[in-house]
Amino acid sequence: MQDIIGWLVADGRGYPVIFLLLLGAGLGIPIPEDVPLLATGVLATHESGLTVAQGAAACGLFVLSRDLIVYGLGRRYGTALLKRRPFSRIAPAATVERYQAIIRQRAVLVVFVGRFVVGLRSAIFFAAGSAGVGVRLFLLVDGLAALVSVPFFVWLGWRFASDLHRVEAITKDIRAVSLIVVGLLALVWGLKVAKGRFDRLADEASAAEQERADQKVRP
Repeated sequence: MQDIIGWLVADGRGYPVIFLLLLGAGLGIPIPEDVPLLATGVLATHESGLTVAQGAAACGLFVLSRDLIVYGLGRRYGTALLKRRPFSRIAPAATVERYQAIIRQRAVLVVFVGRFVVGLRSAIFFAAGSAGVGVRLFLLVDGLAALVSVPFFVWLGWRFASDLHRVEAITKDIRAVSLIVVGLLALVWGLKVAKGRFDRLADEASAAEQERADQKVRP
């Protein structure tokens, strides 16, 4: 991470490359979104760089544009698109299909949490589109989440620009916590689905037993 940030803030690169990486981070380019955001924060310490607020606003525009592209591809083409190159790099079709069922029940929660999860963000946003989540709702929830994540990572890069080792450690901790939260949510949803199926089977068995009892009573 430190080498990539150093390369991004080197003379002659800076913001154009950072903004391109933010657009591509969810479209197949194998780089976490937080790396260019951190680099924007480091550049805020330079005399010619944007302030933290300006950098966060600019990055937020590119982040939301990219999220909307991923969502739009899911809404327009569905998971069939992910089975063709180069779109297969966005997210595995099987992962998107698993999240579709969850999103249909808990769209706001899943989209909001998905913004903070590296590696699953694109799959969740694509699934939101293919599951039929309204564009206004998606932009509202994703935008609110971005108001938290984007300024935070830009500020983090600015605050610890001289200690990127610490930045990397904090970022890893955040990723780990995000995965744990997603895992717990998936577990709760799975238990709820399992309970619903068990209750339906119990009701069906009870109804069948009652029907047999009624038949025995009839003359």
